[in-house]
Amino acid sequence: MRGGVRATLLGQAFTVEHELNAVEVYLVRRLEKPAAVSELLTAANGSASDENAILAAIDSLQRHGLVHVMEIAQGSREGPS
Repeated sequence: MRGGVRATLLGQAFTVEHELNAVEVYLVRRLEKPAAVSELLTAANGSASDENAILAAIDSLQRHGLVHVMEIAQGSREGPS
């Protein structure tokens, strides 16, 4: 990936920017449609360190207000984003 990728949270009194790392870029692109965290973790192919990187990226994106994570009932088809 060339250069830094930035995400801007619109609708604020001022723009808030957060430089995205490669995992965050993957997740933002993947989350154009809602997806369960378990689906996102499949990209780790069973690697614990990759799973940790994905979970850390989800946490970072959530803290910066770029994604919304919600808990859903088991078996429900609504997915968190």
